[in-house]
Amino acid sequence: MTDTSATETGEQGPGAKAPGLYLPVSYAVIVVVWAAIVVGLSLAGAFLPVGSAPPPAMPAAILVPPAVFLLAHRALPSVRAWVASLDLAAVTALQGWRVMGGVFMFMWFYGQLPTAFAWPAGLGDVAVGLAAPFVTASVVAKAEGWQRRSKILIAAGLLDFAVAVGTGISSISGGPLAFEGQPGSELVNAFPLVLIPALAVPMFIIFHLIAWLKLHGRRG
Repeated sequence: MTDTSATETGEQGPGAKAPGLYLPVSYAVIVVVWAAIVVGLSLAGAFLPVGSAPPPAMPAAILVPPAVFLLAHRALPSVRAWVASLDLAAVTALQGWRVMGGVFMFMWFYGQLPTAFAWPAGLGDVAVGLAAPFVTASVVAKAEGWQRRSKILIAAGLLDFAVAVGTGISSISGGPLAFEGQPGSELVNAFPLVLIPALAVPMFIIFHLIAWLKLHGRRG
């Protein structure tokens, strides 16, 4: 009988290089250039809102990198081979860093961010971050229902980002979720905090996409 676990996770078979987490030098250079571009744009104020209108550069910063990754995965065998070489459990564990999104709630407490953004975004990130180690353990043990748990974590993580971006845009001063007596969400669009939505969010979206591709055995 064929062992389906490797196919389902996208892992390589016996005799292949052991799966793990590694980034080829060429990919690392791309990430560094990407980060430098985002930092440069943020210092130049490219992600600041225009009046009560959301910053036009933000949707591109969030959506373009994951789209480029998916196109590269589809078109380039080297990218598919790299994704196949990664360990699903390790990729899942990376979502644990999302607990740092709790900083939004601390900033709300000190009156720096609006309730409409800080609590949904902060709680969502913390929930995904706390769930990640348990899902990772389930993946490692191949416990019953581990694939379903992985998919739920991916869906929850992406939904959290959608809610955070939506509430962040809507709670800019003058926006539909901006309430009198509360600050707007402009601070999230200014350096250095803007690096969370403009750089960290698309990175974590790519991690989710990698996990999804491995769950579905997309090895090219």
